[in-house]
Amino acid sequence: MAAVATSPELARLRSHGFRTALDDFGTEYAVLSHVSSGQFDAIKLSREFIVGCCCEDRARTVLRHVINLCDDLGMDVVAEGIETRGEFDCLRAAGVRLMQGDLGNSLVTKKPVLGEFLTLFPATVELG
Repeated sequence: MAAVATSPELARLRSHGFRTALDDFGTEYAVLSHVSSGQFDAIKLSREFIVGCCCEDRARTVLRHVINLCDDLGMDVVAEGIETRGEFDCLRAAGVRLMQGDLGNSLVTKKPVLGEFLTLFPATVELG
């Protein structure tokens, strides 16, 4: 399990212009208390969380509320591991604007206009 950095460590990084992201949101270690802590500028939705959200109504409802919560808190939401056009369309419809994954490479190559949805997060630092 990767440890979440302490507030002073994150504050120091943020004071130097780094933006911080809570990685693997939707797993047992990235919890809502981290979202409400104010230490992170974004969450990165785990691949495991995304798969369920794109095929199950209840999970899609949870996703929609997580996105709304992050919007209310001024946080970005990044979806990781996007592999299919269906996942891309599902997440885009739910309001996710930032995505990473193998599909992203082929979409940018074939259709540059989709690049705005596949923007790389400016600075992600893994501590631990």
